[in-house]
Amino acid sequence: MFDHLNKNKISVEEIINYERIKYESYNDIKELFLKSDAIIFSSTFSAQIFFEEIYSSDVKAKFFGISDRIKNYVCDLGYKCKFVEAFDQDVVISIKNSI
Repeated sequence: MFDHLNKNKISVEEIINYERIKYESYNDIKELFLKSDAIIFSSTFSAQIFFEEIYSSDVKAKFFGISDRIKNYVCDLGYKCKFVEAFDQDVVISIKNSI
């Protein structure tokens, strides 16, 4: 959006409010995922990191995405993933019933 507005000579200012960081290693947390029954992805970036850095065939958890875009991203990688409404009061029950 910034580039489009800037090209059209509209005065804009870009403000970055957070930066996504990929850590050097995820070895310290791999064990936690091996023990998990469910893994909920809150972004495609988190799914990308998980499948590139953490996932192994030993992971038996079910995958959930909090949006269709995230769910589809995981499915496009070749994994089963279900949509879960993160702000639903029954989200825990919904996940437990799915695993």
